[in-house]
Amino acid sequence: MNGQTAPPLVLLPPQLDPLDWAVRSLLQAHRTQLPDLASVTLILPGPAQAQRLRRLLAQHTGRVLLGPEITTLSGFAARGRSGGTLPALECELLLANALRQHPGARRGYDAWTLAESLFRLFEELSANTPDLAFDEARFLARIERGYGARALAQATQEARFVHTLWQAYLRDTGNRSPAVAEAQALRAAFDGLLPGASVWLIGFDALPADACAVLRDALTKRDVRILLQGPCAGHGAAASLALAQRLGTPAVIADEAPDRYAAAFGTATAAATPDARHIRIGIATHPEHEARMVDLAVRQALLDGADDIAVVTEDRRLARRLRALLERAGVPLRDEVGWALSTSSAAASLGHWLDCYEGNFGYRALLDLLKSGFYGLADDAGLEALEAAIHSRQIAGGLERLRQIGGAPAALLEPLARAARSLPSPSAAPRNGADWSQALLHSLQALPLWNAWQDDAAGAALRQQIEELHAALLRQRTPLDWSGFRRLLERRLENATFLPRSIDSPVRLLTLEQARGLRCQRLILAGASAATFPGRPEAQGLFNQAVRAELGLPHWSEHWQRQLGRFRTLLHAAPELLMTYAPEQEGEEAIPCPWIEALRDAGHTADDPALAALALRADCEIAGDDPGPLPACLPAPRPPTPAALLPASLSASAHQSLIDCPYRFFAGSLLGLRAWEDPDQPQDRSDYGERVHHILHAFFEQQPNLPPPFAGPVSATRRVEAAETLDALAQAVLASDLRSRALARLWLAEFRARIPDLVDWMIERAARWTQIGGEKDLERPLAGVQLKGRIDRLERDVTGAQGVVDYKTGAAPVAADVAHGEAVQATHYALLIESCSTVEYLRLGRDDETPVVIEGEALAQARDGVRARLTQLLAALRAGAALPAQGDDTTCSRCDYAGLCRQGSWRE
Repeated sequence: MNGQTAPPLVLLPPQLDPLDWAVRSLLQAHRTQLPDLASVTLILPGPAQAQRLRRLLAQHTGRVLLGPEITTLSGFAARGRSGGTLPALECELLLANALRQHPGARRGYDAWTLAESLFRLFEELSANTPDLAFDEARFLARIERGYGARALAQATQEARFVHTLWQAYLRDTGNRSPAVAEAQALRAAFDGLLPGASVWLIGFDALPADACAVLRDALTKRDVRILLQGPCAGHGAAASLALAQRLGTPAVIADEAPDRYAAAFGTATAAATPDARHIRIGIATHPEHEARMVDLAVRQALLDGADDIAVVTEDRRLARRLRALLERAGVPLRDEVGWALSTSSAAASLGHWLDCYEGNFGYRALLDLLKSGFYGLADDAGLEALEAAIHSRQIAGGLERLRQIGGAPAALLEPLARAARSLPSPSAAPRNGADWSQALLHSLQALPLWNAWQDDAAGAALRQQIEELHAALLRQRTPLDWSGFRRLLERRLENATFLPRSIDSPVRLLTLEQARGLRCQRLILAGASAATFPGRPEAQGLFNQAVRAELGLPHWSEHWQRQLGRFRTLLHAAPELLMTYAPEQEGEEAIPCPWIEALRDAGHTADDPALAALALRADCEIAGDDPGPLPACLPAPRPPTPAALLPASLSASAHQSLIDCPYRFFAGSLLGLRAWEDPDQPQDRSDYGERVHHILHAFFEQQPNLPPPFAGPVSATRRVEAAETLDALAQAVLASDLRSRALARLWLAEFRARIPDLVDWMIERAARWTQIGGEKDLERPLAGVQLKGRIDRLERDVTGAQGVVDYKTGAAPVAADVAHGEAVQATHYALLIESCSTVEYLRLGRDDETPVVIEGEALAQARDGVRARLTQLLAALRAGAALPAQGDDTTCSRCDYAGLCRQGSWRE
């Protein structure tokens, strides 16, 4: 046919533009009415192509038209809605309430999860096979056919339960569930058409069975034209041909032009010379590389003068990264897809408030809330004062504690206290869910968040979701505790989407479904890997794909055929087409979707290695219009020593810092800078070390609130007694930790495993040394400063020589580093004690390690060398010597001042 007029049902093959074909046929059919098309309604599968349809109408007529109305099938059905349709959430609540009354039927599933699955199933059943609702025998027979044999007793019991619940669902919703109400509204909309009205459905490739039933009647009684689109032969044709058959009217196949790609998909056609210039293939090495390829291709198209560019993808991670890259390039992206509401910053700010309430205003959630852009703090100084108070006082949480300390601004905390008073305790007994939602609404309305959300696309959607949840809970009166209410709210946000504010941009982002009817200047099909196209079957909680097919529900084979049909149609959407794909992980092989392979085998594609190479080049990054000169590469910082800040004393750790990195010594010991310690910082290895030091100190000297120390020397005859004392002390020291931290059980087990070796060491040590002090603070002057240090264990032998033992639960220095002056703790202790003849690191870590001992002449030489070096260093510091940053990997890895010295900018 030539496309001048349209019969009631037409199947347009992939190569035809359904919108242009429809406009030409429409204007031909209504030429005597022009320019008045007010009686005509044009129905599209989605709103994405409505603007182009209006453009085509204007181009073909060249004048202003009165009408037609352009809408979607749901928009048209709205004409026939008379009663209140139950929202999906209210239907799910109804099902969840019913499931709670029959806990045995849930078979361990969470009521909400099962209710969501049942709701989707019942809606699909109601839309596609409503006649099975009250015929259990046919329902069970189809399920048996789907399983390929007589179903197991358990499966039959579950199927019978599902059918019974479906009947109850239909009865309790009173024909107001979304699927039933939509079908009734659609029928009423067609019944309500005025005489002379005409309805055109354009570009559809899928319709539920209930809509097909309505349209079958409408085709015989009303002026209705349905223009389907999809392959008419070959792979991917099954879905479109089956849809045409379900409409009950013979379909006319439009055949204006040949499909040049038909042979690639199993259609016998007249031989056509393959042309690989139309389709380019970009193969990426990893997902980030692919995003940069698409970003570069979009920018190249814009530079070439294209003003209508479409990016089609099913990969939301890729879409998110592409949007960020294009925004960095100053290219806005018109997003037709929408984003999960739960990923928005508005939802994050709600989460911070819920965490504050639930966690007694833990400091992390509190600061995250106050720093949120939606909270809108105008006083940064107040927030800084609050943060400083939290860290200086080590307050992990508690609004009342924060209000009572000095330095915490009351203006920040009072609104939070007022909002919190609207909420009952999160540990309160279960109550009507509407009580929770009402309390949450009151608390949010008392905060700046609620009004700030209104000016944000995601925030406005968030407000609507909370209000709809409250309305549904008011009607269903579902009993919930706080955790159940929060899970319900979070599920609501995970399932909801929002569209960013509408922007005018030449670049659009679409899914394959939204791209139906698309025509543009440049088209990029991104994320076209085997994992995305055709993808994988969605996991079904109740029936497998074969059973779904028998029940007349959408199933994987049908979806596969439809996606292939859409892919084939998309090939004709633009004169130039780029397809990109990448492996899921870097280093893996990139596998394209099988449909690209079919095109490649037929000679219709050409690989584009140049694009892949360009996307990896730094000079393809975006530069500003006037970037100005790049900042000079700065050398490592070398501040002069401020003599006035030199400390009067020098600890072993400060001494080591001076040797490891003078700049670290400058920041920590001279400027006194310290990284904030988080109030809720988890315990690490150093905490275990503190406990071990405490245990060993208490073994020799009485400590408050601990068992008595070991009396007398440790000998072989008293081995058991010594081990028992160590064990008792370990349990006492770790008692508090054992009550609150599971990690403490591992600490206790680790220390107990070391007790036999520790007792052996004590017995051997007692033969020569006598302990004369533990955890002893010592000072001694050297070159104008006071050297100071805390000695874990100080001993004396029979000659009067003294020895130092330092307990190490972590790594201990090697003897060579001590001898060469790289590790100074041992020599620092030797400088504190004139008669020190030995320093030993007693290693108490997880492994069976021998002590590290530095003694005699080796210790004397190392001590003299360190003394001479330190004397020279202190003299140089008083003279204002520079304190350079060293950039040593080991030191930098455990330094708190990397951001201050900016070692990442000068180490390369």
